Amino acid sequence: MEGLRKLAQENVKGNPFSAKIIENSTGRYVVAVNQVDAKKDPTAHAEIEAIRKASKEDFNFEDSTIYCSGEPCPMCAAAIAWAGIKKVYYLDSHKIAKDGGFDFDQDVHQVNKLLNLGLEIKQLKE
Repeated sequence: MEGLRKLAQENVKGNPFSAKIIENSTGRYVVAVNQVDAKKDPTAHAEIEAIRKASKEDFNFEDSTIYCSGEPCPMCAAAIAWAGIKKVYYLDSHKIAKDGGFDFDQDVHQVNKLLNLGLEIKQLKE
């Protein structure tokens, strides 16, 4: 998933985050980057943008996994669960985002438990 980090870094003029959704049975995938600044849309996080793209291609979300360059925020975790995706993998924790100046201090594992989202969440090790 090193490609996710590279894609996120290339998007550094905006917010350096990316996401990839893979439909497990077919291998189809979509990739998206954070578009908050470009679209002037506070909901255009990479995860949301990936869900939007996959929706247009009629992905089976229950058969999909999402890979994120950063730990999903509470909005994205809820959207991932709402879409029906159950497996979430991420590279960098919310602590790295906070240290980078992003106002984000919410552990996705706590959000998952608090909102009873039922997500299987794992941090990837490089």
